[in-house]
Amino acid sequence: MSFTFTPNIDELDNNALAGVLYLDKTSKHLRKILIRNTDEINPAFSVTLTKFELELSFDVFEGLVMPAHTSTTIMGTAAIFKSLDSVQTVTYSDYKILNNPQT
Repeated sequence: MSFTFTPNIDELDNNALAGVLYLDKTSKHLRKILIRNTDEINPAFSVTLTKFELELSFDVFEGLVMPAHTSTTIMGTAAIFKSLDSVQTVTYSDYKILNNPQT
């Protein structure tokens, strides 16, 4: 089951962004949030992003929805000559419950 939404990211033109939220149809748990651009984005002077994609994936651990994976893809140019191509991926695993957490 999926829902569309309009992201609100302060540094970006939100009219050029679209979001989709995915839920597991049976458990209703959050599975993924995807935000991507629908048009070029200019987040700073002389910076143009032709592709922006943020993906947040979730798994269930001990009945709780926990982050499993984040991925950010950026493509574009800075100062006309400099190419921006970046893919960052982070995977979260091996969750353990703390009996006496330090706060």
